[in-house]
Amino acid sequence: NKPSGLTCMPNSSHYTHNLSGAIAYYMQNKEENFVVRILNRLDKDTAGIIIVAKDSISQKEIKDVNKIYYAICQGIIDGPLVIDKPIKTISVNGFNQHKREISPDGQAAKTFVTPLKLSKQQNISLIKLELEHGRTHQIRVHLSSIGHPLLGDELYGEKSELISHTALVCKEISFFHPYLNKTLSFEIDFPDDYLFILGALN
Repeated sequence: NKPSGLTCMPNSSHYTHNLSGAIAYYMQNKEENFVVRILNRLDKDTAGIIIVAKDSISQKEIKDVNKIYYAICQGIIDGPLVIDKPIKTISVNGFNQHKREISPDGQAAKTFVTPLKLSKQQNISLIKLELEHGRTHQIRVHLSSIGHPLLGDELYGEKSELISHTALVCKEISFFHPYLNKTLSFEIDFPDDYLFILGALN
């Protein structure tokens, strides 16, 4: 259950403080030859369930991973939506930028949005999201493109006084377990910093 603010993999700005490093440290006295194999990476600001394979066979054989995200977005969404817009990585002088954009020559991306609760007073909505493709920043780009950026998303929206980070969590996940020969499903509670906001939703 990864908290918001923690990267999955080491990078130049988070070389020592990241999920992979924490997992490797935890496993170093349990399995000498353990290699970190994260199957579903999440953005730094996105909280939620992470699956880690303990060997290369499991990494290859775990299939049909289905992730369900919950988010709080700006504005009122009161009916189900399907956002079907291609997403492109922005490149400047041959260097890929962090931000993505909607573009006809981008990669196919489809997001299914189901509204759950809303607050007209605060002009926000709690929504459930499922992805058909899972592109980088897909949820953030798609919601911003229809005028409903995620609460706290400073890259595609704006800073929020209600939450200090992007309000997105991978709350439910299921996958086919190759050794047990059945589908396993897991669900986590909302992070603590969501609960105050959710209390104001109808």
